[in-house]
Amino acid sequence: MLGAAYNFAALSPRQEGATAISEEHLGRTQVHRISLFGLYGLHPRLNALITLPFIHWRQEADEPDVHHSRKSVLGLRDLQVGLRWVLSNAQFGPGQRLFIGANLALPTAPTYEFNPFGGAADSIDHHHFVLGTGTTTVTFYGEWWYRSEFPWVTGLVARFRPRLFTSRKGFQPGSRLEVDFHAIGHSYRLWRAFPYLTLNFRREIEDYWDGSPAPNSGGLFIEASAGLDFELTESVSAVFRFRGPIWTKVEGGQQISRGLELALRTIR
Repeated sequence: MLGAAYNFAALSPRQEGATAISEEHLGRTQVHRISLFGLYGLHPRLNALITLPFIHWRQEADEPDVHHSRKSVLGLRDLQVGLRWVLSNAQFGPGQRLFIGANLALPTAPTYEFNPFGGAADSIDHHHFVLGTGTTTVTFYGEWWYRSEFPWVTGLVARFRPRLFTSRKGFQPGSRLEVDFHAIGHSYRLWRAFPYLTLNFRREIEDYWDGSPAPNSGGLFIEASAGLDFELTESVSAVFRFRGPIWTKVEGGQQISRGLELALRTIR
């Protein structure tokens, strides 16, 4: 199977516990992501996956300084490879689909040159977004879908990335737990499309720099999305949806995302 996904997000600043955002955090940030992915069957119950994630990150600050200014980052992010085990896969009629797997994000992309929260950062023009983490990260996941006589196909996807390795520059990505609830209304067809609803719960533990918690990282997030699932042909499908936050509780000042997503896949 081959596929591609495009994601656009407009980020807005938020600072927990503050009545107003400080001037240096005001501005506009836009993020465009494109992911190319492939899945290959090594065995009827074992698949290999590879993902090439591209990103264009653009920031404009109302009050520029060494931490916040007009910047743009464009390029290929860390290469992702993984394995997926197929525990159950009812493709037609009532039944369930159940997968478990693990993905590795390899340190292939450019990363931080120094600690952006360290003392040297106050005198060197820099940005807090980079293409790669500088270290290997591992994400474990499980995916379950259930189809019955009920008019909605339901799904549950859980992902967990533990805190493991530290980069040579002293950066250690924090742990992350994410759970998605999916519902696709197969009894409410609009042309070749079905309504598609998602509810996302995410818990992020703060990142670490040089063994200490990094400012402005970590929090609780609840997001929702609504869109359409298109069955274009027997082998080609597409998803188009809008997403945004319902409730957040962040540590320090962070960017909250709203945007849209377009995914296309074909079975070969």
